[in-house]
Amino acid sequence: MTFASAAALLGEVTPALISDAPWIIALVFLGLILATAVASRSVGVTLDVFLATALSTVLFAATLTLFGIDLHLYNLLSVPVVIGLAVDGAVHVRWAQTSQTPREQYATYKAVAASTLTSMVAFGALLTADSPGLRSLGEVGVIGLGISLVVNLFWLRAWCGNVQSGAV
Repeated sequence: MTFASAAALLGEVTPALISDAPWIIALVFLGLILATAVASRSVGVTLDVFLATALSTVLFAATLTLFGIDLHLYNLLSVPVVIGLAVDGAVHVRWAQTSQTPREQYATYKAVAASTLTSMVAFGALLTADSPGLRSLGEVGVIGLGISLVVNLFWLRAWCGNVQSGAV
């Protein structure tokens, strides 16, 4: 029979999460690269989606650090959702750049914005919770999705425009 308090279990899990984080993130980005490469059969598309997602992730981590928001067992749950939706938005925005008319591109950008914003609203609702853990989950989700929205709809579109025009 094993006996442990919640504090003891948390004490064991948190260091494990910290030590596993680099491998987990590496596997996430390896999966992103492989899946995008297979689906697009394009090094350029794969690179652009990777860069947008990596930029979103770095800005997300920097923003959390800047505001002194630590990841813990509650709000850590939002990180895979944020990265997954960042990838999703980047894929749609990048594919729209080469395969659609300007009108269809605009419709895709609106769809990416609507999808990301509705997810932000869902996370934002958690900001009203009494539980500090749930509020933190909402806070991290809103911040991460907001950053991915800006990166995908502004930076990625500008990046693809510069690459296509030969400015990069």
